[in-house]
Amino acid sequence: DGVTPTQEECLRRGCCWKETQDGSPFCFYASGSSQTGHQYSVLNEKLTPVSFGLRGHAHWDGFTDEDRFPYVGLIKNLSISVEYQSATRLRVRIRDAGAPRYEVPVDTPSASAAVCARDYE
Repeated sequence: DGVTPTQEECLRRGCCWKETQDGSPFCFYASGSSQTGHQYSVLNEKLTPVSFGLRGHAHWDGFTDEDRFPYVGLIKNLSISVEYQSATRLRVRIRDAGAPRYEVPVDTPSASAAVCARDYE
């Protein structure tokens, strides 16, 4: 069904399989492994500083083989924006760079001036 793979499907995708009794997923990606083929890479290996934070793009560089790819509707290019809104608030937005998508119309705070001192790195 694409949501709960069999052990064979899981291993074919390059994932790990471990049966559990506590409700944890049987099929999962290995922690810290870049060998799974399920990742995006930031283009030019950096985000560009802008007045209120950082901007950049990421590209899918993982599997494209349908048998190994477990998701539907892969978004190949992402737009990334990081906004330093205050000393204690950071806003990260990751969006489809190629097509507009619906966003819930909720008012969110935004930065009104550059934040120099931050409680985060």
